[in-house]
Amino acid sequence: MAGPLTFTEAGTGSNPVSATTPTTLLTWAYNDPAELVIAWVHRRVHLVDRLMAAHRLRADARGLLRFVRSCVAAREHAKLEFSRLLSDALALVCSIGDRLGFSPDSMSFTTIDTLRTLSGEPSQDRRRVGAAVERGKDRYAVTLALSAPTLLLDENELHGFVRLHDEPNDLTQDRVVARVADVDAGDDPRGAIALVKAADPGRRPVLLDGDRLREALGATGTFGKADRLELAMVYARLCRLLSEQGHTVVCATISLHHQVHAWNRTSITRYVEVLLDVPLEELRRRDHKGVYDQGTDQRQVVGVGLAAEFPLEPDLIVDNHGPTSPRRAAECIFTRCLRVMQSPAKEADHDDRDHAALPSAGSGSSPPAASRRFRCHSTPRSPTPRSNAPAAPGSS
Repeated sequence: MAGPLTFTEAGTGSNPVSATTPTTLLTWAYNDPAELVIAWVHRRVHLVDRLMAAHRLRADARGLLRFVRSCVAAREHAKLEFSRLLSDALALVCSIGDRLGFSPDSMSFTTIDTLRTLSGEPSQDRRRVGAAVERGKDRYAVTLALSAPTLLLDENELHGFVRLHDEPNDLTQDRVVARVADVDAGDDPRGAIALVKAADPGRRPVLLDGDRLREALGATGTFGKADRLELAMVYARLCRLLSEQGHTVVCATISLHHQVHAWNRTSITRYVEVLLDVPLEELRRRDHKGVYDQGTDQRQVVGVGLAAEFPLEPDLIVDNHGPTSPRRAAECIFTRCLRVMQSPAKEADHDDRDHAALPSAGSGSSPPAASRRFRCHSTPRSPTPRSNAPAAPGSS
């Protein structure tokens, strides 16, 4: 080659980048510098060209990419057509069951061979389908009783194996029959099978608990105000780190510092802030660790000896006491998170500098009139803004 080749990003008019641009990229990510990504693509294109020439293939890398693109498009079109025909077939099966008095769930246990033998005589067809449904349910019961190891290493393991108690398995044998809620269309997902656009059914959220994080970080003896603030910022930056890698992160922590709330709001994309509002008397009743025991030193207890800076603009306030059941609280949190996740994302500013402390809850300041806050009660009701009265001490 006579001199270094250049590659210009199509349609941008940007300056060409030399193929000899020094870089250590072995792969690329969305936040890598554009010039490094372009150089990476440039090297891979010429590598494919050399490999195809070595195997005496007439096409070049760009021709191969065009071929792959057309194959992917054809495959996706075939999948779409197959799904459409399958949907039509299932609708036909449901209509047959409806005429004969069988629900769609019951018809799922019948077979194609049974449907092909139907004569059109209602009473005879009803008996035939009913018998097929019962046989299908019996086969399904046998299927539920069967088990196999998650990873099959030898055919003899089908006859006997040991399953560990802590073995992860995202697949279950549970069945759910419920209405379908299109979250994007505004349907209420409570008590329904929620359809979420671009959702990943195999992804598990990362659960972070304040006490477990303290143990992992070796910070089990730091409970002063400055120590709590420093640790809360560590939690916040850890949550952002995991979130930037595509994880859904749930962090259960006190972290009652306005400085932390402000940093989270501006630094974490699609941040949802939930305040669990619990009266001090209820906290003492639930206290199994003796934190709120009035016979102990209370000077480092948030809401008692240490002032609690309750969030000024939480996305949701849960009355986590009295008639509010855990299920009801979970429904409120899930619904509110879905609404936030479906809203247009605002990019975080990634500013690691500590923000100026906001006024404390008792300073007389009021949250903005257009507050994003909603309260979760024991029974479903329309969201209403929370009053500006200070929250009860001990909320977390």
